[in-house]
Amino acid sequence: MKKVWFWLGVWALLMVIALFAGRIAWAECWACDASLRCVPSASGGAWCFMTPRGCASGGTCPGDAVVSGTDDGSCAVTLITLLDTDLATAGPPTSRVTRGVGRRLFGRPAARAVRSALAAPALEAQVATAFAALGEAGSAEFRSRTGDGFTLARRSDGRGARFVARALAAGEPGPVLADERLDDNDALVVIVPFEGRSRAVVIQPYWIGRLATRLQTDDLRREVRDATGGSHGRDPLEVEVRPLES
Repeated sequence: MKKVWFWLGVWALLMVIALFAGRIAWAECWACDASLRCVPSASGGAWCFMTPRGCASGGTCPGDAVVSGTDDGSCAVTLITLLDTDLATAGPPTSRVTRGVGRRLFGRPAARAVRSALAAPALEAQVATAFAALGEAGSAEFRSRTGDGFTLARRSDGRGARFVARALAAGEPGPVLADERLDDNDALVVIVPFEGRSRAVVIQPYWIGRLATRLQTDDLRREVRDATGGSHGRDPLEVEVRPLES
């Protein structure tokens, strides 16, 4: 009887190890599929972006990752909304965190959040473009047609995530614009240089269950497409998104 319990204990320990290893590897690699969605992959990038017209993945990703969709862990999502408004003469702070604003602050709701965060209710803020990123950690460059823009890096920080935004200077990451830790339901508003103007970008992390990832990715793909006000006949702002090596 003791032998039976011993082998049952060994089997349980191996199952826990396999589940833990699968959970870590599951989140490490992301790739773009034919429908321009970010999907978990055995190879790909550490961070994957869905843009209004495309998809891009990149960053260092272990090549021996094994995809597993059987655990009940969480998948990290970052929502990014760039707003079409000129803040050059408004003199706002470089960045501001708003706590407890709710989930899915994306597109037009993000524009309303900027007015509140900057205490500027009359500020005209239209959605210029929006992105959804999947991956727990990574960095990316957002460059305009004129060569300016910003970089954004994300890394795990306890039960939340830390974001560092920098201005692009001569094509390289320059001054730090924001370095903040966010929890679920928090949002970060950062004033960034873009096409020779000061614009606001709204960043929000949240987490979804792994078993719902594919369904939620389909929803995110639609939200990214619609966030730029497609019903108003506006084209999204042209932005080159390039995931960087972490």
